[in-house]
Amino acid sequence: MDAPGHLGKLERFPTGPPPGIVEIVLTPFARIEGRAIRATTSLGVSGARVRVRLHSDFDRPSVSLHPGDGALEDGLHAAADSLGAFALPRVPPGVGATVTAEAEDGAYAEAAIDPLSPGETRTVPLSLDAPTRIVGRLPSSHPPGIPALVRLWEVSAGGRGFSSERARWITDGSSFEFRRVSAGPKLLAYCAQTEYALFFGFVPTEAVASSTVDTGEIPIANTDLLLTVVPEGDSPVIRDVRVLLHLLASGPPRRSYPVTVVLRSHVETLLRGLPHGELRITAFLADEGGKEHDPLYEPAELRHRLATSGERLVMRLPRKQAPREGTVVIALTKPPGVEADLVAPRALLLSGGRLARAQPMRGSGTNPIVLQRCAPGVYRLVVEANGYWADQDGVEIRAGEETRASVENWRPVERWIRGKVRAEDGTPVASASVRVEDSATGIWLCHLESGADGSVELPVVGPQSGVLFEARTVSGRGVGRASVDSLHGEGEFVVIVREESPAPPSPLSPPEPR
Repeated sequence: MDAPGHLGKLERFPTGPPPGIVEIVLTPFARIEGRAIRATTSLGVSGARVRVRLHSDFDRPSVSLHPGDGALEDGLHAAADSLGAFALPRVPPGVGATVTAEAEDGAYAEAAIDPLSPGETRTVPLSLDAPTRIVGRLPSSHPPGIPALVRLWEVSAGGRGFSSERARWITDGSSFEFRRVSAGPKLLAYCAQTEYALFFGFVPTEAVASSTVDTGEIPIANTDLLLTVVPEGDSPVIRDVRVLLHLLASGPPRRSYPVTVVLRSHVETLLRGLPHGELRITAFLADEGGKEHDPLYEPAELRHRLATSGERLVMRLPRKQAPREGTVVIALTKPPGVEADLVAPRALLLSGGRLARAQPMRGSGTNPIVLQRCAPGVYRLVVEANGYWADQDGVEIRAGEETRASVENWRPVERWIRGKVRAEDGTPVASASVRVEDSATGIWLCHLESGADGSVELPVVGPQSGVLFEARTVSGRGVGRASVDSLHGEGEFVVIVREESPAPPSPLSPPEPR
């Protein structure tokens, strides 16, 4: 069902009379907008074709080893205007997506984004580079007749992680090809799964604009880890277990490559080709549908440093206990005299005069703010939006319960921290993404965007002792940091953005030979 600006989903099937009546919940669409620019000139790309590919509801941003799971679905299309601006006003909320842009001359860019909230507007800048092509071959030891998944991951600016990915399922032959690849460091990852074994292979590479890069054969390292997952107290019945593996680099920069697989409980599974270093494993027992958590068992997480081949690990899934955390739902109202929507409202929970939790929101509107997994206790609640703030004392959160709260005593913010984002030569940096954290706790407070003159401003609410600002340019290659230690009065700061050199393409430490 579709109403103007809303998406309807069948949430509940009829179970009794009157027959034929169902309940449809209308949810506001989300919106994606931004600019497609040339990486070399920062000029808008007129007529660039922009596409949104929706991710599946499950397993993102993980890589699934089963065709169809975690696959990209056809999404939305738009064409950039003469300045490179684009808008996609009908994006289904609650699902992550990959946004791509392609110019007529083949220049290409893509960006992966987290799920959007109903009614949210997300700005996604796209910097188009001349495309390249990456080709290669499967390992010679690839099990015959087994589909192979080859994933191309882009190493993010500064080498701190992976920002986007593309996949190819190889069911016939041994060659693969990725077209329209943006320049920069990449990681090719190979995965294949048989009934009792799982194989990995990794090739760091560098994509060069307007060229073909042949990575050759993907190697499988001769390292073995034997993994068994057993539900605690469960009878020895074979059931599906969803396992999320995070393969981490053994040294800086720390990067994580996630992959989701389906194993059989009580069955030892061979994992071959894992890199030496830290391995984080998260597992949960699937229900009959194979995707949701079993209601009787908690997920389990295990960290293990893989140093030698032939190691054995047994993970036990604990039975669920009574909930120890609570949830608070904050209803929002507009300040008196304010007609515009609330833009990026944020909520703070304070305990004993210290910041305990923060929940920054994206987009605009008066949708409730939900803070999950809150420790039980009595808190002071502070909400800020549109230059106003409000608070409520005595908000009690109980374990396993949902607490309803609202704030209505809005008043203007009196203290602000104002600053500038500048390049090394002193010129202002516009449209920089600025992440704001509490210095004492590291809690994320909000995201800001610098204006045309590089200016940013943060309203001061709550008892933060200091604030850390991290600014990034639209291209993601420039980064700068600044801190304001005292918030007793108005603070001023300057963030100097410096271009980072690309990190060497070594996302995963190669395993040592036996």
